[in-house]
Amino acid sequence: MGKSSKTGDILLSIRLNKSVDIRRSIDEFGLQLSHNKLKVTTCGLYSMDHTILYSIVAMAFTYTLILIQFELAGR
Repeated sequence: MGKSSKTGDILLSIRLNKSVDIRRSIDEFGLQLSHNKLKVTTCGLYSMDHTILYSIVAMAFTYTLILIQFELAGR
C-alpha cells in the first residue's frame, strides 16, 4: 500500500476536539480518500506511475551520457 492510499486512514485516525463541522469535513474527506485511489493521468491518456517516471529518468540519463560522449569526442 502506497503512502497516498494511507492518507485517508491517517485522517480518519486523527481525533480533534475542535468544531463539529471541521471534524465532519475531515471525516468525509478521509472516507473519500480511502475509497477512491489517487491516480495521476496526463490529460486522461495514460496514468503516471512509477514505471513511466523510471522511463523518463532513464531516458534523460541516456541522452546526457550521449551528449557527454559527443563533447569528449570533439576535443
